[in-house]
Amino acid sequence: DGALHKRVLLQDSLRLRAVEQLLQSSEAINATLDQLHLSQIILHITLRQTGCQTGYLLLCEDDKQQLHLAHAADDTWKLLQPGYMIAHTTYSNRAPMVIDSPDALCASGNQQIRHGLSMPLRAHGDVIGVLLLCDDRPEMLRPGTQEMIALLANHAGTALHNAHLYSCLLYTSDAADD
Repeated sequence: DGALHKRVLLQDSLRLRAVEQLLQSSEAINATLDQLHLSQIILHITLRQTGCQTGYLLLCEDDKQQLHLAHAADDTWKLLQPGYMIAHTTYSNRAPMVIDSPDALCASGNQQIRHGLSMPLRAHGDVIGVLLLCDDRPEMLRPGTQEMIALLANHAGTALHNAHLYSCLLYTSDAADD
């Protein structure tokens, strides 16, 4: 009975620590309305929280319904065609995907990564982009980590949408001044 109680306390402590980290992450995400800077912050926080090797943020272009690479966590890792295809599948299906691919998702020199997690970014019920995390250690993307990434992705999607609306407002305001 005592061992079970200690285990429950340890799990509660770990959950509380994860929630505290998510709260701090949310504060950092809310601190900017610049979309590029926000993309950098989101990837930095996500990689720090998960320990994944690299990641990519792909956003939808409004008029074309096509994803474009908004930011890569590390310029040494190149996102390959299979990685783009998985991001597009995640976007189309509106659902996360745990990836164990026969083809490399990304590469840096001779090193290739075939494992990852692709998470839709949502804002007001719409998918506005995809967060793609890559790591050659599939155990890095445990279910608990996936839940945390899903929470972070939902918050990030709303923040990115707000940053986009803000930039549109600035553009409209500048055009009206001319």
